[in-house]
Amino acid sequence: MGIIFASGLMESYFVLFPEKEKIIMWNPESELLEGAKNLGIKIRQLDVAKSTSIRELIEKKFAMTKVSGRLFERLIVSTGIVNEQAWQWLRDYPESSPVLAFFEKRKSKNIFEFESIKELIDAYYEGGLYTIYLTNHRCDFLLSYTVEQSIVAAGTAKRWLEIRMKQEGVGHCFDDL
Repeated sequence: MGIIFASGLMESYFVLFPEKEKIIMWNPESELLEGAKNLGIKIRQLDVAKSTSIRELIEKKFAMTKVSGRLFERLIVSTGIVNEQAWQWLRDYPESSPVLAFFEKRKSKNIFEFESIKELIDAYYEGGLYTIYLTNHRCDFLLSYTVEQSIVAAGTAKRWLEIRMKQEGVGHCFDDL
């Protein structure tokens, strides 16, 4: 039996297995990679320069930079909804090019490329709940699913989420966080 030591909003934790004298570090990156591996999903890690460039572009296009907090909390023009099943909606986002996944910078500086948003969400579903960000190489949109069980959308994804909420008959949302 393991003993869990949590940090933050359960976005990383240690599991101590006294009987095995072993400690395992859990983090969202390892969870996503393990999910992709289990499903045989092809995943590519972007090089450091490309990852840095994408993060900088996302910050410039969508976020307040002189404010501290998690990225989804700093988005300038966005909309969102708290709904524990809404992560499944991400699978339907109409993106035909490869999709990029990343996490809060303090958790991982890496960015991963999936062939499709469906594959990315399938890999995500394999693991525990953690905050994840989705975009494409052009950074036209930013989608996030958070540990608070909310979807936050910016860029071209903002309109998509507004339409999806109407289709689902969900009227409770938050705008411009």
